Parts: sequence; C-alpha cells; structure tokens
Amino acid sequence: MRQLVPAFLLCACPLGEAPPVADAAVDQSDGGFEAPDASAGRDLGQSDGPAQTDGGPWDGGRPVDSGPAADSGPPLAYPPTVALQWAADLAQPSVSSIRVADFNGDGVLDAVVGCGMEIMHQGTIQAIDGRSGEELWRASAGEEVFGTAALADLDEDGIDDVIIGGRNAELRAISGHDGRLIWAFEPTGQAARGDGWFNFYSPQLLPDQNGDGRAEVLVANGGDSTLQPFTPRPPGHLMVLSGADGTIVASAPMPDRAETYVSPYRWRQSPDLPWQLLFGSGGETHQGALWTSPLDALLRGDLDAAEALTVPTTHKGIIAPPAMTDLDGDQNLDVVVATFDGRLIALSPLSGETLWSLTVTGSETQVSPGLGHFNEDEVPDVFASFSRGTYPQWTETILIAVDGATGARIFEETIERTIISSPVLVDVNGDGKDEAILLTNPILDHDDGNPLGHPELDEQILMFDPNARSLVELERFRGSSFGTPWVGDLDGDGRLEMLLSTFRPNGFRLERRDLSSPVPEVIRWGGYLGTRGDGHLVQQP
Repeated sequence: MRQLVPAFLLCACPLGEAPPVADAAVDQSDGGFEAPDASAGRDLGQSDGPAQTDGGPWDGGRPVDSGPAADSGPPLAYPPTVALQWAADLAQPSVSSIRVADFNGDGVLDAVVGCGMEIMHQGTIQAIDGRSGEELWRASAGEEVFGTAALADLDEDGIDDVIIGGRNAELRAISGHDGRLIWAFEPTGQAARGDGWFNFYSPQLLPDQNGDGRAEVLVANGGDSTLQPFTPRPPGHLMVLSGADGTIVASAPMPDRAETYVSPYRWRQSPDLPWQLLFGSGGETHQGALWTSPLDALLRGDLDAAEALTVPTTHKGIIAPPAMTDLDGDQNLDVVVATFDGRLIALSPLSGETLWSLTVTGSETQVSPGLGHFNEDEVPDVFASFSRGTYPQWTETILIAVDGATGARIFEETIERTIISSPVLVDVNGDGKDEAILLTNPILDHDDGNPLGHPELDEQILMFDPNARSLVELERFRGSSFGTPWVGDLDGDGRLEMLLSTFRPNGFRLERRDLSSPVPEVIRWGGYLGTRGDGHLVQQP
C-alpha cells in the first residue's frame, strides 16, 4: 500500500493498530462476547484502570447517584469538556494507537505508543507516565513502529511488557519496567525483504503452543510499500511466534496468495472448543477477502482450506480489522467488517451467512468499525467511517451509525474532513447508550490546488450523540491525529480520561485530556479494536 502524502507520513499500514491479554489468562479467556471486562486487575494483560466506580444514572448533565466522589476533575457536564491535563513530547510522529498498563507500579495506568519515520529507517517505542506526562522510558528501533502494542508479562517481573512492530519486519518485545529489549524478530530491513518478510501489524496472544510454558504471538506480516499501485505483490503471511524469544513457531501464506494489512484475531465460541483465526487479505489495488481458519491449520503451515467469509467485488481488498459480537441473539460470535471498496457487512463466521450488508457508494475505508449501544434494544450497534474518493484524493467522510439487529442506518452525516483513526464508544452521560468519539485529520483534506492536504486546518474532537442523532464538536486545535485515542479511567478517580497522539505545528506529542464524565459500569469500546484490543465488544463489567 503506497501513500502519497508528506514524506514523514508514509505508511504501508491500516493506520493505528491493536491487542492485549496476558499469558496467564489466555487459556481462560474464550474471546467471546461474554468474556470478562478487563476493568480491574491484570488477568487479561490490559486494564481500563483500577476498580471503576459506577457513575450512576445521569440526566441532563446532573449526577443523580455518582457513587464515591471523584478525587479531581471538572464538574460533570454533558456534552463533556475535554480539558488538557498534560502533553508529552514524542520523539517522532506516531500513527500507532495507544495501549495502557501500570508500568511504574504507582496505581495509575501509563501509556505506550510506537513512533517512527519510514524514509529515515528510524523508530521508537515510548512509555509515558499517566499521572504526570513524564517519559518513563524510550526504546529505539531500526524502522518505523506503526503497530499497536500487545501486553504480556514476558519476563515474569509482575509488570506487563510490550510487543509491538511496524515496517520492514520490525517487531520487538520490550520490558514494561525499564524499556530494555527482551527480544527482536530477525532479520529486519533489506535482509528481511530478501526472506519475504515485510511489515508486522498488531499482534494478539495465544496460549502456549510449543510447550515452553509461555504464551505465543499471533501476527500478520505483509505489505510492500516500495511497489506502485496495481503491480504484483508478494503474499502476506499469518504467523505464530514464540513469546519467549520471537522465533517462528509456524507460518503460512494467505489462502489467495494476496498481500495482507489486517491485524488477525483469535476467537472461539466457548472455552471447550478449539481456537479459530480471523484474518484478511488484499489491499488498496488488489482484491482480497475476510477469512476464518482453525488455529491448527496455521500450526501445520497450511491455510489453503480457510473459509472465505466475504467475496471481492472490485480490485480492492480488506485493510481495516473487523469487530466481533453477537448480533442475532444465537449466543455465537458474529463479525462486522468494513471493506476497502465501501461495504459494511455483518456475518456469522460459524455458518458463513450474511446477516446484513450496506454499501457507501464511491467510498473507501481503512477505519475499523466500533461497537456499542445506540438504541433501546439489547443488540449491539455499529459506528463506521468511510472516505469519499480514491486514496489519496479523499474529499470528505461519511459517518454512519447502524442498527446491529437489522442493518438499518440510524444516523448518517457527511463532513468535509478526513478521518483516519477508528472511533471509540463509551457511555459518557450514564443513560445506557454509547457516544462515539472521533478525531478528524485535516492533513489528508485535499483539493486541486493543494493535493497534499491542509495541515494548517484545525483538528476536531467530535462526538456522536445517540439520543439527538447528531454530531457535537467537543474541541478543536491546530493539529492532526492518525492513531486511535484511548478512553477510560487512568487513575481510578471515577472520571473518564482520554489519551491521544497528535501532530502539532511545533512537534509531535501525546496528550491526556480529562472528561467531565463519570466512568460507566462498563466501557464497551474504549480504544483501537475495542477495550481489550482484541476486536471483541465488552458487554459485562
């Protein structure tokens, strides 16, 4: 995937990426829609924060029963304010999405994000103190790190470690305590290209597969940014790597021998059934599909019998990772996928049946859909974003909220801004419905006179209000964001905080913004690929 934007933004990836789940709990977590929330404790490798307080019902911006008093923060209000608490400098631009863990043991969640520049063959991984915004540690990498971290205690010191990757086979495991290197995939750079390895996307964790007692790493590799559109591409691969040292446990090419940009998932319908895989193929100018396959097939090195869940209709494939939850009430996981040719499809990976489908004509997307609740029924709903035009000439964004039960459009609005990052969905006013929070990206706003966009325009933080069925601007400032923000309770004070990375005119930074909103009982879709970063909706607290 080749992007014709300013050099420091070149990125062969679905921008922003994902994971978590600590090795001690991989076997216990079934990955299903009833999987436990990671809101308190370390059992899933990533938490939303210390034990959350129930914000209680909230009507018209006034708390009725807000539980224990918050330690600090602005008065509760709706629409929420998003006051800047601190801003931390990043060494390089970041298109990575944010993951959180308590790296310094102070009881407040900290942030980790990847950074880098493709043309300079440089990358960094930075951990930022969630309380103060001070840098905890910085680890260097030989290539741009655009993926989003998986978190697991690899060195068994009681602190989550970071597994994160990016361009030219860059994939590293970093100590969450001090940033030291635990292992790195080899080879990288030109040597990796010679061996058929390209970009690593965001990993997931698997239970021990090689008998060493450690979790393994599920990850996709593919995408050659040196090739022009429509030229033949090397096949992408799905891989299982050793969590202990990063060596290859298993690898297999895509079933259709297409390239891949999609971060894969592991899933199963119940803890007593074998693990299944969900992954995608194709790109901007090469067709592909969404696939499912038993994990055992990958461990044998052969995905040729994988089942195609979607059928390509054009020369375009799938770039955005999907989302998983139960939409038809049969107690089995369903999938919602946004294809690069402008379709939003809900389907059952168990039966292969399409539940509903809609098309946004003349659009493309590399944005993953978000899941939440927008209406009165108990079926999760969908929020998605599509860009009008053909990349890189995207002219506007179509935002849609869809009834998960029927596929009917609850809301649709077109804005004259580009959106690259995925939405986060959280109930900010305690009414049981989720608001969707979005970041606009003016760098990719085009016209004939300025084909590289308008970095002088303001970035916006927008919110979809499910009751009014309208968009609300929460904040605007000079900048632009690529990675998906994180929303949750960093410090356990009962108030929501948001973390986001942004390109500013005077540099690159990661910001903490405090919302004037109580923490809901459950945060259903609080970051890139969901609250847990595994693509599954969180329904239960």
